[in-house]
Amino acid sequence: LQTVPKELFFLPLKQLNLRSNNLMALPSEVGCAASLVELVLSENQLSALPSGMQELEQLEVLDLAKNQLTGELPWTATQWRGRKLKRLDVSQNRLTSLPESLHACEQLRELLAAKNQLRTLDFCDHSSLVSLDLSG
Repeated sequence: LQTVPKELFFLPLKQLNLRSNNLMALPSEVGCAASLVELVLSENQLSALPSGMQELEQLEVLDLAKNQLTGELPWTATQWRGRKLKRLDVSQNRLTSLPESLHACEQLRELLAAKNQLRTLDFCDHSSLVSLDLSG
């Protein structure tokens, strides 16, 4: 699968697994998947994420491992609505920092960011965090 049909994001899906495809981009309509709780996008070729992902208010699990993401995830604290996020996996990308908007994810329990190019870690005030992987 190289592209995701836009119509997919208008279905009442709770889980969507697009692991191990050749996705290079996601349509902006991803933000229309209002009931999505788990989104697995690992092992693709994603180098950027659409801003529409900030709209996924019900999202609890987001797996972005083994992609081509660089720099910082494009989420700002004022726009990020995924406050229910419990598990974020961004391992094996090329990220240099994690977004400050993770402060807003008060239920975040597991953050996997191993094998990136992280320079700093600006957020550490998460009493709910039980698993943190920053290994090189």
